[in-house]
Amino acid sequence: MKTVFLVIRFFSCVLIITCFSCKDKYKKYDLVATYEDNNIKNINTIYPISYKKAIICTYINQKEQTELVSIHENTRKILWKTTLKTDTYLYYNLKYYIDKNILILPNGKELLAIDMDNGKQLWNNAFYDGAENYLEGIGDKVYRIYYSFQPTAYHILQFDVKNGNSINVFNYNADKNKKVFARTPLAVLNDHDTLLYFPVIQQNKEDNTTVPYLNIYSSSYKKIIKQDTLDFEMNSGGVAKQPLLHTDNLLLIKDNEIICFDIDRNKIKYKFQFPRDMLSSKPEIIGNTLLYPAEDGFLYAFDIIERKILWNTKISGTPSRMQIQNGKIYIIGGGNGLLYIIDVLDGKIDYSSEKNNIFYERQFLATKKHLILFGKNKIYFRKL
Repeated sequence: MKTVFLVIRFFSCVLIITCFSCKDKYKKYDLVATYEDNNIKNINTIYPISYKKAIICTYINQKEQTELVSIHENTRKILWKTTLKTDTYLYYNLKYYIDKNILILPNGKELLAIDMDNGKQLWNNAFYDGAENYLEGIGDKVYRIYYSFQPTAYHILQFDVKNGNSINVFNYNADKNKKVFARTPLAVLNDHDTLLYFPVIQQNKEDNTTVPYLNIYSSSYKKIIKQDTLDFEMNSGGVAKQPLLHTDNLLLIKDNEIICFDIDRNKIKYKFQFPRDMLSSKPEIIGNTLLYPAEDGFLYAFDIIERKILWNTKISGTPSRMQIQNGKIYIIGGGNGLLYIIDVLDGKIDYSSEKNNIFYERQFLATKKHLILFGKNKIYFRKL
């Protein structure tokens, strides 16, 4: 059987493809192609994006600049590349927002808008002294929490995705002896109103005591309509993850506890404790199941309606975010860098890169055709 190696050079990039005779077909999870770019210093940045037939990702080039690049998924050719006008590196675990062809990237106190068809930067705004790296949006509106430190205050800003026009939705100024930390609000349409749900922690500077609570803001009434302590004890910390919406339930995660909050009745439905907390990963909901990657090295599937754990599977602590595609969960262990492909229904491991002793960075992307994985300066395309 003949094997032919093709090396294709374009711009400063080298694409290495291993081609077999036409009768051969790649098996599931086989390596289809490797993309290499001599300009890449470190590709360990944001989670990549699938847009039309392209893969969009960022990396640090040899000049220490942040570049945003769009690569055709099938040909691996560069569609466009742009250097972002930013003073700092993008936080790898940020949460961007997409509306149609516009990508909104949070970066420090900056907010960048990128046209994903051509890489053009549409607008760039910066406010106050700092901001959350998580965005929440609804339609062509995106929300972000900003901070001003003298005095200690937080501000909710709403941006128009198309032009960057902003509205200061809500401001809170703490007493001079207190600090406040807020999560970017989750926007929920409710009849003719848009409700913003955002957890807050208030800390006393003198004795470091904390008071956590949940704010519910009405866009129609332009005020906080409910403030709920969620039965938290003093000094118990607060909600460390973005709220999740499941039908009429708001799911909030505090340490190793999940709080199910009824948004119709504005009260707690129940609380449930997992064996351990969660750090840099992100919970996901599929159907009525919450997927929860914990620091004990297990991935848990929790039935939101029945209030019970359906299964748990051993992976590794501090894992990546998850991708869910074709009934499979894709996740990379933070402690070991191994890729796991897990069945959504029963938690059985369908594939693990441990068999081949292959280790990856935590950023990756599962599309309908490919599993796209990242090394320090390479992109691997595997068949799905």
